Amino acid sequence: MKKKKSTKKKDKKGGWGAGTWICAVVLLFLFSIIYSFCSVSFLTPDDRTVLMVMTEVPKDAKYVVMVDFSKPSAQERLYIYDVKGHKFVYSGVVQHGLGRGSTARVPKFSNEIGSKCSSLGLYRLAELSKIHRIKHLDIPCFRLDGLSKTNSNARRRGLLIHPSLTATLLPFEIWGVALPLTSESEGCFSVSAHTMMKIAELNLDGNMYLYAYNGEHIWQ
Repeated sequence: MKKKKSTKKKDKKGGWGAGTWICAVVLLFLFSIIYSFCSVSFLTPDDRTVLMVMTEVPKDAKYVVMVDFSKPSAQERLYIYDVKGHKFVYSGVVQHGLGRGSTARVPKFSNEIGSKCSSLGLYRLAELSKIHRIKHLDIPCFRLDGLSKTNSNARRRGLLIHPSLTATLLPFEIWGVALPLTSESEGCFSVSAHTMMKIAELNLDGNMYLYAYNGEHIWQ
């Protein structure tokens, strides 16, 4: 007797499997780390901006972190300036706060407690501390002292520089795209893990400041 051919068809799964997604995320993470080590944005603040920022910064500053909130969040808008060397030594992405009608592309600014907004102005990087975001995992952070009228509540609001998952996975420039608004920033400067490491490395002796501005705000 002849055997009947099976009419059953093998099921074909559409889309990516879990293993493929995991590999993609791992590759993206590795690429982001390599990119962070190699890059300093070619669109750093111009000489006029640097001059205006430096007039606001105390003379004991060794490094100044400049954040230009007028740029989209998926572009490198955080820059570390070497005061003695008169040059930029690092750049990366940074998220802004999600409060008061902020969108992924356009942040709103406030100094009010509970606003969950980013604040402009001059900050001093204070003590290195830790926050508890994930169970059994302490995340390093720098506490910030607000030195301007526009950020005088920084301590009471708990504003920090700290790493976030979103910025860590995408610490390179993507033109025309904005990072999503997440609870990773309720006014804090949420950066990539490598940016956090770089800031900690350069701030070993202290005397590091941060100046956040939004376009023409710097000249007001």
